[in-house]
Amino acid sequence: MRTSNLLLIVIFTLSSHVMVGQRYDEFLDAYHFNKNFENPPAKNSNAYDDVQGSPYLNREFAEGLIYLKDSTAVRLPLRYNIYTDEMEYLLNDVVYEVGNPRFINKVLLGGSAFIYLQFVDKGGFFELLEAGKCSLIQKRKVAYQPAEGPKPIQGTITPAKFLKDPDVFYILMTDSQVFRVTNMKSVMDALKDHQAEIEAYNKTEGIRGARKDNLLKIAKYYNTL
Repeated sequence: MRTSNLLLIVIFTLSSHVMVGQRYDEFLDAYHFNKNFENPPAKNSNAYDDVQGSPYLNREFAEGLIYLKDSTAVRLPLRYNIYTDEMEYLLNDVVYEVGNPRFINKVLLGGSAFIYLQFVDKGGFFELLEAGKCSLIQKRKVAYQPAEGPKPIQGTITPAKFLKDPDVFYILMTDSQVFRVTNMKSVMDALKDHQAEIEAYNKTEGIRGARKDNLLKIAKYYNTL
């Protein structure tokens, strides 16, 4: 029951603030944010030099905004490490990671909004695609493949690499239910209170598969009902 109530609060916050904007009373300077929240330095930034591919959504830092739950915010160069599920920032040429993301309301980075949820899957950062009665979130996925020794025929070492895994989508409802999207049936199970309208809409729009663009259309439509 406690988890259900907390999730309901999270969803209410999303629909009330994240997509319509939020007024913040104070913008923190980067030094204050770094010291007061005890954000530790990130792992060695050169650790991935010998690994093919990238664990990052975007390897380079970009201007971003971190909005905290205490109505303050900070502007910092940010990047999202998908593999470690950490939001990293750059301060005085040192890379830090946000040490306690539970203080975060949202992160704006590269035109995307990220939120930190403890009660979906194993917890972590999720990209918020749509907020409302039906909130659609996306979990980015990257897998690490270790290096392999020389093979008898090839005689060469296969280097370690990061591989893009399929992203996972979830539907969060205001009654505290969370649905992992696996196919269109799972979508209809989540939105069964308006099943007839959704089915008619899908037919009109030619929506058949549970792709990201289709899910976004459905979520937006549901929130108008």
